[in-house]
Amino acid sequence: MDLMQMKWQKHAYGLHHGLSVDLVRQNPNMLDNPNLRVWRDSLEASEALVVAKCEKQREINEARDEALKRFEFEGEVYQTGEASLGKIYSKAALLSQNDSNVIVTWITEDNRRVVFSVAKFKEFATALMEEQESIVFKARALKDEVERAQSIDAAEAISWDR
Repeated sequence: MDLMQMKWQKHAYGLHHGLSVDLVRQNPNMLDNPNLRVWRDSLEASEALVVAKCEKQREINEARDEALKRFEFEGEVYQTGEASLGKIYSKAALLSQNDSNVIVTWITEDNRRVVFSVAKFKEFATALMEEQESIVFKARALKDEVERAQSIDAAEAISWDR
């Protein structure tokens, strides 16, 4: 197939399916569709770079979301999904208004009970907040680096684990 035929095929496939690089930017999950291979394989270099950046940013978001689900504190691992975060921060806020000798019991990821003093629970909540913030800022920095990438190879080289 010559270059002109490939461009026409890409154009026709894209028109038929309403595809565009801008649409991929708005919804990077659509890249999971294996039927987009023809469209992706026929992209011009600048468009392919945009798609590669979208894929890498989605990968970073997935790694960020996975990292945000768990928190280790003093050798114990705790769940930190949205519901758990709300409970932890609410409890810490309530305890900040009461410095009595209250004992707080929290459940680890593997369903074991851990007993905290008020001061230790505040320390736990503060460390959790700092960890969550660190993860979010790490993701933002990596996604900014992806945006600055000048090639597909440079974008693909960016990794959460480095």
